[in-house]
Amino acid sequence: MSAPFCRGDAVSGTHCGDTAPGAAGGGGALYRVSPHFALGAQLAWFQFRTNSENAPAAYSHASWMGFIVRGYFFDRSALDPYVETGFGRGTARAAMGNDAASVRTETAGPSVMAGAGIDFWISPHVRMGPAFSYRWTWLGDAQSCHGSTCATVGLAEQGAVGSSASLSLLVTVALGHEM
Repeated sequence: MSAPFCRGDAVSGTHCGDTAPGAAGGGGALYRVSPHFALGAQLAWFQFRTNSENAPAAYSHASWMGFIVRGYFFDRSALDPYVETGFGRGTARAAMGNDAASVRTETAGPSVMAGAGIDFWISPHVRMGPAFSYRWTWLGDAQSCHGSTCATVGLAEQGAVGSSASLSLLVTVALGHEM
């Protein structure tokens, strides 16, 4: 589950103003350098709901791709809490419209994330647990298309999902020798 946070014109009936919490997914790979420290990469995508009766085909998506550093609190335990931070690239895409006209926007920029979670070992090589993360993207101007005509617009005019908070259930498969 992921909740969007808008920047720019989020109050009126623009793409971002009609965006609501939705589904999140992702994947990643970590190398646990020591019992307390891991490095890796992560990819996450978010499909937010849209509350527009006039545009049933409307959508709002965001994605994040980057490198992460994770710190674990315990050396060896059935309970494995952690904090993590990362940097990468974030994107936001949205579209609204009906049969007469459509509007699409896309923007991207550098991004950071922070998160925390707790893994529970359920077998020697499988962990599962809740995780919370927050991602923030520095968005510049957006590419906005009305039908086949595209232009660059500022976020103050259009609005876009610039950050999101996610609560998820993670399943981790530990390959190689268990920590």
